[in-house]
Amino acid sequence: MKKVLLTLALLALVSVSLGRAAGAAEGKKGLVVYFSRSGNTQTVAQEIQKQTGADIFRIEPVQPYPNEYGAATELAKKEKNAAARPAIANEIKNLGEYDVIYLGYPIWWGDMPMIVYSFLDQYDLSGKVIAPFCTHSGSGICDTVGKIRALEPNAQVLDGLEIYGSQAQEAAAKVADWLNKK
Repeated sequence: MKKVLLTLALLALVSVSLGRAAGAAEGKKGLVVYFSRSGNTQTVAQEIQKQTGADIFRIEPVQPYPNEYGAATELAKKEKNAAARPAIANEIKNLGEYDVIYLGYPIWWGDMPMIVYSFLDQYDLSGKVIAPFCTHSGSGICDTVGKIRALEPNAQVLDGLEIYGSQAQEAAAKVADWLNKK
């Protein structure tokens, strides 16, 4: 009997934990918005979608970034130095339906890619909860959360999640922990 009760208690605990992660913004509709060139940020975005049940939207540039790493980083550096706002090829037609935006991006040159700034310029996120997440190669999330707060003063911007790009495939536990803190 003790084993049965212990098993039921354990199942209840797991169920509550998963429920909290899946409903990080309980009663609110979520959208995972992300930009990813190499696929690391996409992997984390898909994990967040899986754990929250949120819809998902990938920011696609009109002019794709080069596949070759060196060429991509040089273009990213030029865009950053010019404060460029690369055009976005796709659009969110129903943004008003969402309460929570999980905003994901890689860290390039200590910042969000300029196309993420394009997204923040293009959409009014006032009244929404923004939960930033990033992948990086050692720099961490830098000051990107502060920059999002400055660009979206009428949104509630939460603390961000940072994942080493090389660990994106194993990010499920970190994602769950982050979502449970929301």
